[in-house]
Amino acid sequence: MYPKNYILILFICIFHFSLLSTGLLHTESNDFIDEDKHSHFSAIQFELVDGLIVIPASVDGVHGDYIFDTGAPNTLINQNVINGEFTLWTANGDLKSKELSLQNFKCGDIKKRKLEAWAVNLSFVEDVIQRPLAGIIGADVLLDHKVLVDYENSQLILMSSDTKNLTIPPAEYNIVSLPFLLDHGQIAVVEAVVKGKISNLVFDTGAGVSVLHSNILTGQEQQKELLANHDIVLNQVRIQNVSFISKSIDDLNKITSRKIDGILSVSSLNASKVLLDYGSSKIHVFWKKKQS
Repeated sequence: MYPKNYILILFICIFHFSLLSTGLLHTESNDFIDEDKHSHFSAIQFELVDGLIVIPASVDGVHGDYIFDTGAPNTLINQNVINGEFTLWTANGDLKSKELSLQNFKCGDIKKRKLEAWAVNLSFVEDVIQRPLAGIIGADVLLDHKVLVDYENSQLILMSSDTKNLTIPPAEYNIVSLPFLLDHGQIAVVEAVVKGKISNLVFDTGAGVSVLHSNILTGQEQQKELLANHDIVLNQVRIQNVSFISKSIDDLNKITSRKIDGILSVSSLNASKVLLDYGSSKIHVFWKKKQS
């Protein structure tokens, strides 16, 4: 039995990459006006819902809850779109979407004006997580920041790229540092060894479970969707029993610039903290050392 939010994971990936394939999705972050360039630190309390990070934010003064998703290139706003510019087929039927310009976006102390986003009906996502949802915050908001996901304290800490006073005592944690590449300028992709093969995985806070391309599997594993645990190796460090759904992602690979072998759910790593540094293109994963 696989987690109930696996359809949500695949929807988000297919939706964003489908927009990329049409040329409708913007992959440059220069169009909006950044009002927080002198802000160095913003701490936001989050709630973990089925492995998904849910945080408060506001658009044009209207407050709501948003999924925080590093695997999404752009921000989505939950609206019932009737006459959309773009139609996406999903397992939930055809969905209409249209482009928006958010005049005032605020998340913690981070403020953006004229942030380009997409409107889409996310009601079926609300059905999955059983709560109202205002939208999904994508990587377009994050590219000029360092992002610390502090699972120990349920805090999301957003810092400007030049912030250097972050203190995480290294003696208290086992740490893995790994480089990442940006696909289409915004989506973080890391290398991991899965089932003995080097794989390109989207590093995704918006996935409650990891996804492994079915062509990596053999025999009966390829014949059906399933949930299984696999050990993975990140920068020579073995991480045991990471849960993966087996699913073909051939459609995604038709429109990505590099071969993608799966999606790595950040929550599935069971880390204490995760730091994404978009300036240096590095990810640092922290696990609290066990007391002896």
